[in-house]
Amino acid sequence: GDTLVAYDASLHVIPRVAERWDTYEDGKRLVFHLRGNVRWHDGVAVTARDVVHTWEVLRDPLQSSPAKSVKFDAITAVRALNETTVEVVLSRSYTGVFDAWASSPLLPAHRAIDADHPIGCGAWKFVSWERGRRIVLRANPEHFEPPVVSELRFEIIPDHTTRYNALRSGQVDLTSLHPDIAAKAA
Repeated sequence: GDTLVAYDASLHVIPRVAERWDTYEDGKRLVFHLRGNVRWHDGVAVTARDVVHTWEVLRDPLQSSPAKSVKFDAITAVRALNETTVEVVLSRSYTGVFDAWASSPLLPAHRAIDADHPIGCGAWKFVSWERGRRIVLRANPEHFEPPVVSELRFEIIPDHTTRYNALRSGQVDLTSLHPDIAAKAA
């Protein structure tokens, strides 16, 4: 899924689903203006209601990790002002609020989270998941920044040596390596 904001290579906050934002009251109130052309992968428009829903889920310790929910501690309210405008109220000026939104993909308010068939609003659409084998994502041509690559395949290779050999032979393009194998390969 996509996020409200992100960081560029120079670590400046940049727009994603929010095309812009205004800051008020010495940083204690932010108003995000959403792009009007963002849709969930099922075709439903992304709205301010989805941003409110995302905040509600992420601050709920029963639905989110403590590390994620603590990032939202300074936020006292998130309100949909209209379909494409969201107000975020903070208890104090807190620049970390951008990190909270940049590291939290938006969640759809119109449907429950489904781990077997997830939807998002990002540049990649879920295609399939063969447990223990692979995950396939396809480019979302309707995204505001559509990917150049048409498909991503994540091959699940649990064995470190097999993974390393797949990388060396060109069967995979990228992998993580166990430190012992990485040291031998260097």
